[in-house]
Amino acid sequence: MTGGKRCARCGGATDEPVMIGAVEAGSGPGAIVYACPPCARSYAEKWYAPEWLRAELAARDAPGAPDTGTVEPRESPR
Repeated sequence: MTGGKRCARCGGATDEPVMIGAVEAGSGPGAIVYACPPCARSYAEKWYAPEWLRAELAARDAPGAPDTGTVEPRESPR
């Protein structure tokens, strides 16, 4: 690992972190929750996973998709 992140699901190190959620805080900074690609795919199948995660993973895996190593969520409709 050269500067990646820890997977919030398995605890392993990954150089290709995938954002799977965000923790909002009423006081102080929030946090971004990352997972390794295999755990992100597994998590995306859960009923409680964010709605945008499955679509973002599909876009990431599409032929010709840029190899960015991360998935950025879209704005949530309010």
